[in-house]
Amino acid sequence: MGQRRRGLSEFYAELLTIAFGVPFLAGRPPEVPPSEQGDTAADDTAGDLEARLISGAAVDAALVVLLENQTQSLRLLDRELGAASLLTQTEGILLAGGAGSVGEV
Repeated sequence: MGQRRRGLSEFYAELLTIAFGVPFLAGRPPEVPPSEQGDTAADDTAGDLEARLISGAAVDAALVVLLENQTQSLRLLDRELGAASLLTQTEGILLAGGAGSVGEV
C-alpha cells in the first residue's frame, strides 16, 4: 500500500513563503513520471532547493526567539482582549503599514 502525499495548505504555503522569502505553492506537486523529468527538471529542483536553503540560513536563533515572543504576546492579547478585538487591531496595523508589508523583513 503506497503512502499518500498530502498537499501544502494555503496557510502553510503563505507562512513558508514569508519565512524563507521564496514562493511556496499550495497543493500537491504535479506527478511527473521519471521518464519525463530529464536533467532540466533536476536542475530546476536543485536550484529551488539551494535558494530555499540560502534564505533559511538567515533565520538564526535570535529571530526564532523574537517570533516566539511575538506569538506569546499575541496569545496574551487574545486572552485579554478576545480574538475579535485582536484581529481588528492586527488588521489595522497591517493595513496602515505600521508593521511593513507581509513578508517584508
